[in-house]
Amino acid sequence: MVAEKEKMTRSELLRVAARDYIRSRRWAELREKGARTAAKYGVKSESDVDRILHEFRGK
Repeated sequence: MVAEKEKMTRSELLRVAARDYIRSRRWAELREKGARTAAKYGVKSESDVDRILHEFRGK
């Protein structure tokens, strides 16, 4: 059993699995939001980010 191999109780294993799943989903949601924002503003490279920052700071 996985819990035994990891030297955890089943409850600990489930807590770790749930925590890792939630963390993974949050990162996926952030990446998706970032991709939508990048598409909205036409960001395709780091130079685009620099350009947008300079435009924003110049205002």
